[in-house]
Amino acid sequence: MASETGAVLSLSRGPLAATGGSGYERRMALPKIDVLRCLDENCQGMMAYEVTEGNVLYVDLAYTARVDGDTRYFPCPKCGGRNIVEEFTDDKGRTAHRVTRFAAA
Repeated sequence: MASETGAVLSLSRGPLAATGGSGYERRMALPKIDVLRCLDENCQGMMAYEVTEGNVLYVDLAYTARVDGDTRYFPCPKCGGRNIVEEFTDDKGRTAHRVTRFAAA
C-alpha cells in the first residue's frame, strides 16, 4: 500500500515498516498475543482472554474476574478450576494483571 508521499506500508503480521524516497524506515515491535489457557496441566482449556508473555492480560479485563474473598480468578469453562489473577507493576511502573496459578474448585 502506498501513501500520498510515496511511502510503502507493510501490513503483514511481522514488524511494521514504512519506507519512502527519503530512505526513512521505522519498525514497531508487535507483542506476541496468545489465547489464555487453563493453567491445569491436565486441562489446558481455552478461555476468552488474550495474554502476552508471562500470562499478562493483553486487554486488562481483570474487573471481569470472579471474586472470592481476596482472591480474583477466571473460572475454566472446561474443568471448572480457578485461574488466579494477580496485580503487578510492570517495568514502566504501570499496574497490570496476570494469571499466575491454578487452584482446584
